[in-house]
Amino acid sequence: MNIPTRTRARSALATLLLALPAAAGAQAVADYVPEAARGHDFALSIRSIMRAEANVGQAPTRLRWTDDSAWLYFDWQPGGLEWDEGRSTYRVRAGGGEPEKVSDDEARAMAPLLAGGDLSPDGRRRVVSVEGDLYLVDRRAPSARRLTHTQDAEGQPTFGADGTSVLFRRGNDVFALAMESGALRQLTRISTQPPPREPSEAEGQRGFLERQQLDLFEHVQREEASRERADSVREASEAGEPATVHLASGERVQELAPTRDGTYVLVRAASQADGAKQTIVPDWVTADGYTRDLTVRTKVGDAQGRSRAGILETASGESDASSTRETLEHLVSILEDPVTDLVRRDSQFAKLGLSDADVATAEQVVDVLLDK
Repeated sequence: MNIPTRTRARSALATLLLALPAAAGAQAVADYVPEAARGHDFALSIRSIMRAEANVGQAPTRLRWTDDSAWLYFDWQPGGLEWDEGRSTYRVRAGGGEPEKVSDDEARAMAPLLAGGDLSPDGRRRVVSVEGDLYLVDRRAPSARRLTHTQDAEGQPTFGADGTSVLFRRGNDVFALAMESGALRQLTRISTQPPPREPSEAEGQRGFLERQQLDLFEHVQREEASRERADSVREASEAGEPATVHLASGERVQELAPTRDGTYVLVRAASQADGAKQTIVPDWVTADGYTRDLTVRTKVGDAQGRSRAGILETASGESDASSTRETLEHLVSILEDPVTDLVRRDSQFAKLGLSDADVATAEQVVDVLLDK
C-alpha cells in the first residue's frame, strides 16, 4: 500500500513533537541538583558527575625520581581537561611546589635517565631499555649513552659479572654486549620450529643398491667425499656458536633470565590451551559505521595454557626441564652467588615491596622468584 508523502511527513512531525518533552525531561533530570547540595562551587548533578575525569582528573602514575633526587616526574591528567585528552608528563621539585608540564621532546630526552634498570656493582651506572633500545646511564653526571639503535626490541638488560658487558634479550635469545668495544655475542639460539629430520638410512634392497653404487662408481665416491668435507667445514665454523634448542610445537618463549656470567639461562616457555574458546565482543561504535567483532580473552574456568621451565647451558645447548621450583633450586645450587646473580634490585624490586632481608638466602630467592 502506498502512503501519500504528506501523510508520512505529518506522521514524522508528530513523532518528533512527542519525543521533545521526553528529551527535555531527560535534560532537566541531568541538570538537577539536590537542595542539600546547592550553593556550592561544584554542581552535584548527574551531568557533572558523569564528566568524571574532566572534573577531577586522574591520579598521578609512573612516579620516577631523578638520580640526584631533585625532581619527581610523573604522568598526570589534571582536572578541567577534556575526558579524552589523556595523561601528560609533569614534574615537581622534591621540596614541593606547582607541578610543571614537560614537553614531549623533553620527556623523550629524559626517558633513559628516568627508566628503571639494573645497577652496576659500584652503583654508579644503570643499564635500561627504552622503546626497545639499550642505554647506559651515568647516575652521577647524569647522562645516558645509547648502546643499541635497531629495529629489533632489546630488553631485560643486566650487567655481566665483570661489569664491562651487558646481557639482554632480543627476540627469543640472550646476547652479551661489550660496552667499550661494542662486540656482540649471541649466547643462545632458541627456535620455535621443530628440529629438522635426519635422513634415514636406506634398508633392504634400496640400501644394497646405494652401497653397490658407491662401490662401483668413482663419481658417487667423489660426491660422498665432497659432502663429508662440507659437513666438516660447517661443524668447525659452528664450533664456537651456540647450539640450537628447539621448543615443542606451539610453545613460545615467555622469559629468559641469564646468570651474570652468561653460563646458564633460565628459560620459561608457554603454550596455549588446546580447545580453549575466546570470547567475541561486538564493537558498536566504529569509524565506518559497521559493527566489528573483537576477539578477546577466554572465559574464566576454560581450559588453561601450560608452561614449563628449564635451565639452558649456553656452552653446550643442553637443557634440564622440570618443575619451576625444582629448576630454580637446581639453578641456585650451581651458582656461586645466587643472590647476586638472580636478584635485580631495580624499580620492580622496590615496587614489590622487597628488601635485602627478603633475599638474604638462596631459599628466599627461590620463594621470591616463584611469588613474582
